[in-house]
Amino acid sequence: MAERVRRVTATGAVTGAFIVAEEHPDQRLVIVPDLSDEAMLAQWGANPSSVENYKRAVTPEEFTSFEAQHGPPDGEG
Repeated sequence: MAERVRRVTATGAVTGAFIVAEEHPDQRLVIVPDLSDEAMLAQWGANPSSVENYKRAVTPEEFTSFEAQHGPPDGEG
């Protein structure tokens, strides 16, 4: 059975979405940044329902629209 991922949100001096990597007997937690698609989109202010749109390939029309706004690719990627 897969282990359940425990997610936490921190606020204060450090803010953001994190995953509990370790839990110690003295109740200390070791947390690491949550780099899941959902967490990253939420950080950027995207609607969580857009995750599926984020994961799919862009259509030719979407690429043409993007290129019109930002210019052609520079060949660096």
